[in-house]
Amino acid sequence: MPIIVREVSGRRDIRRFVDFPWSIYKDDPNWVPPLKSEIWATVTGEDNPLLSLGPHALFIALDGDVVKGRVMACIDEELNAARDRGWGYFTLFEAANIEAAAALLETCENWLGVRGCRVCRGPVSPDNGDDYRGMLVEGFDSPPVFMDSYNPPEYMDYMDICGYRGDGDDRLAYYYEVPKTVSDKLESVVRYAQDRWGYRVDK
Repeated sequence: MPIIVREVSGRRDIRRFVDFPWSIYKDDPNWVPPLKSEIWATVTGEDNPLLSLGPHALFIALDGDVVKGRVMACIDEELNAARDRGWGYFTLFEAANIEAAAALLETCENWLGVRGCRVCRGPVSPDNGDDYRGMLVEGFDSPPVFMDSYNPPEYMDYMDICGYRGDGDDRLAYYYEVPKTVSDKLESVVRYAQDRWGYRVDK
């Protein structure tokens, strides 16, 4: 049965959109799941002023009645007007296979094109923050750092097959080896802060 992409309509569809990543990452020990309530608020605009800046739509890819992917398409008309450009973007992309990925991205491109956009960029953050921005290309053997992107390695292949290319805006995360011991000087400063101002360190 071919993949069908349809626009999300109603609370059941929103719930399926929000819940879908659990089917992708259920066996991935490094995935740090988001709070469903936060994603719900983000995609419904309850806690996301970015969605007031232009049109947006949620899409799910279906194989029969089984969700195989999701994506959100948006236009920031205010920023486009200020910079005299016709850009649209996609966010919250997840796909179970290349067929769902291609169908979702093509749907985004068509939706944006009908609304005058000449460029489709993504993934970007759904609320203009640092979360969900770009894609992880290395470091799949450990949990993501705070506010960083995380995705299966095959997503880069999906993007490549669908004609997407990196824009050179690479983001790096660094690991810092915490020393096993601290210097006597640092320890005395810590003790002073604890005694003088009541600071404490909790796990």
